[in-house]
This record gives sequence, structure tokens and C-alpha cells, in this order.
Amino acid sequence: MASALAKSLARVSVVLKAAGTQSMTKTAPFLDCIVRYFEPEKHFVTVKCSFEENLLTLHGPVTDIECSRTPVDEASTLSVVLQHSVECPFANLTEEDSKLIQQDVTERGVAVGVAVVLESSDNRILMTRRASHLRTYPNAWVPPGGHIELNESFIKAGLRELEEETGVHLDGSLATFRVLCLWEAVYPVLLGLGLPKRHHVVVYLHVLVNKPWQDIHEDIKLDPEEVQACTWLTADIVALLLRGKKENLGTHHSFLLKDDGSLLPSSLELKSMFSHLLWREGRVYSGSQLALTKWMEIVNNRSQLPSKI
Repeated sequence: MASALAKSLARVSVVLKAAGTQSMTKTAPFLDCIVRYFEPEKHFVTVKCSFEENLLTLHGPVTDIECSRTPVDEASTLSVVLQHSVECPFANLTEEDSKLIQQDVTERGVAVGVAVVLESSDNRILMTRRASHLRTYPNAWVPPGGHIELNESFIKAGLRELEEETGVHLDGSLATFRVLCLWEAVYPVLLGLGLPKRHHVVVYLHVLVNKPWQDIHEDIKLDPEEVQACTWLTADIVALLLRGKKENLGTHHSFLLKDDGSLLPSSLELKSMFSHLLWREGRVYSGSQLALTKWMEIVNNRSQLPSKI
């Protein structure tokens, strides 16, 4: 049987280092809550984040609460918010619960994923609905994304996942990239739904493309194994969703995947976009909700900039 160390070297892993200590970094254990490692009393923390040689290194907490808004460089060290759900299973796991989790699950360690908040030049973002047959988060509306593979960067992984799930191929020279936030994701999302089986840190990338949404949409070809629908949201709609008042949201246009691979324009009831397990009024329960919140901060900052004459 391969050792735990050998297994960790064969995948992208998360390593941690607490600020103010001389200790070496340690591999993030599957059973430990990462946010609580840095901030025992909070549900979020600002950390220094770097990614190199298949290791996502998190070092914190950082005293400056402002996240980096600079473009991503392949070997950049960024200050960025890491957050989890207020009901994070690992933050509430008892010793008795831990003993019930099988060894082959704990040996998976903490994996690293990437999700792309794709924004068009006319300020719409692409959201996709996960296929109903998927084992994790079926039917959930999320930005496209997936696992980072060995020897990939954030950007390469994000662009690969975007193309695999939506068919959209981006020339990196025509887009700008920023890390919006990090999310500590656990599945199932609540202990009441079962003991944890997956533990990830998801990197949310903001990708701004110099094309209007309709031009990008022409290239969309959804992967039926992963995605069953998509929609383009405006900042006004995202702001309404984030307020949590869904009863009067109305409808928006979306596109459903047909059996022949084409997209069928359809009406989407906005209140149906987020399940109660992943979206709560006044609280951040999912990485998608956090990413949209951080994107709206960028939108609001733009509106405060002086206009050019």
C-alpha cells in the first residue's frame, strides 16, 4: 500500500503555515478545518496564498484585510480572503465523528479546485447549472470549474475547465485574471447529511474578457456529463440575489441543453437558482455566493472611479 506521503506527492495539495511562528509548513489534514486553523473564532480569514510545484500554500492570518486586486502572475503571492460556511462540518466535527470516517477517505487529503467567474466586456457573468446525475452538488448553479491537475497553474486549470464544460476557448492574451477569494468546501455541506467525503480549497478566478456576452455565447457548447444549462447575469440581478429577498425576483433568460447538444432559450425563475443548503439570507453558505459578493465589490469600485473626459 502506498504511504500517505507518496499519495500526497501524486496530487495537488494544500499546505499551511501560521503567521508569527518559526514552524515549517504542514500538509493540511483532511479532518481539520482550515479556516479554524488560522482563526479559531471566525468564519473567514485573510491569508497569503501562493501556488507552485503542485502546492497551494496558505500563510496567515494577514493583518491587512484588503484582498489583492492585482492581476495574477503564475508565481504570485496574494493576500486573499479564505472563508467557509458558518455550518462547516469540519468546524463542528466531534472526535467520535472523526473515528467513523474511513481511512481511504481521510487519505484523500485536502484537494484544490478552481472556478471561473467569467465576465464579458458588457459586464455579464456566466453561470452554469450542474447536471442532475452528478454525485456532488447536483443541479446547483455555479461558475464553471473543477480540479486543478498536476503541473497546472490556476489560470491553465481554469481555462481548461471552462473549455471542457462550456466549449468556450479563451486566448489568455485577450483576458485579465484576478483571484477573487478562496472557499473551504466540504461535501456533504452539513453533518446532518452525512460525514464528510470531500474536502477542497476552491480558488475563484475573475476572468474579464474583451468581448460582449453574445459573442462569447456563440461558442458555448455545454458538456452534458457536467452541465445542463447556463445563464448570463447582470450586476443588478446579482445584487438582488445577494440581498436574499427572492420572492419578487422575477425571471431571466437562460439556455437549456437539448439532447442534440443545441441550446434552447428558456425562462428562468431567479428564486430557483440557489438551494436552501447553499444560500441563506444574510449569510455566506457557498463559494458561489462568496465569489459573487467579491465580484460585486469590484463592480461597485468601478462605479466610484472618476469618468474619463
